[in-house]
Amino acid sequence: SGVKFEDLDADGAAREAGEPGLGGWTIYVDYDDDGTLDAGEPFAVTAADGSYTISGINPGTYKVREVDQLGWTNSYPAAGFYNETFESSDAKTGNDFGNWEYATKSSADRTVDG
Repeated sequence: SGVKFEDLDADGAAREAGEPGLGGWTIYVDYDDDGTLDAGEPFAVTAADGSYTISGINPGTYKVREVDQLGWTNSYPAAGFYNETFESSDAKTGNDFGNWEYATKSSADRTVDG
């Protein structure tokens, strides 16, 4: 389990005060370590506050990853995943993910008569 959050300052640090949770992101256990969510791999979709819990994980050592979303860059954890060893009845916590998206700068349209 953990939290998916927006890394507002893109510093790659753990979640800081004021950084909002991100809902609608898929976090999964990558059984075959191919970097893709496959059929049969356990996953969860983050709630509106960014929280998630994945259940039904087979014992073993696997990477916990997020499904990338267009326009977003992963900043936390630095590796982009967690390597976890799950044992029977285990509960792993603190698998938080941070991402940021590019900012934009624009100005109001100006019409000059002349």
